[in-house]
Amino acid sequence: MSDLVLIVDDDEKIYSNTEAFLEDEGYRVIIATSGEQGLLLLQQHRPKFAIVDMRLPGMDGNHFIQRASRQQSQLQFLIHTGSIEYKLPEVLRENSQVCQSVFYKPLFSMEVLVKEMCG
Repeated sequence: MSDLVLIVDDDEKIYSNTEAFLEDEGYRVIIATSGEQGLLLLQQHRPKFAIVDMRLPGMDGNHFIQRASRQQSQLQFLIHTGSIEYKLPEVLRENSQVCQSVFYKPLFSMEVLVKEMCG
């Protein structure tokens, strides 16, 4: 069975393209368009990875990661944001579940996400 990935992003073009790419790479994908929806999906699924946007309606990506990491301790987080001024806050830098690289939109090659998930 292939790994399950949760994408938390409210931009349909971004999550649709990321979903299609990951499925082509053999991953199963579920989508949440808000942090709150992402937390609900985590009650039903156990993804291995979450690719998280920072600017979301309602709960932002930072708060989603903090809550989700307590909900599922094996879940690994990759940050995928369009906010080029975003810097990883200390609370997330100290969280071993969070990839220390920040991926900025638009990615010219989504392969970097897969390499991080495999690494």
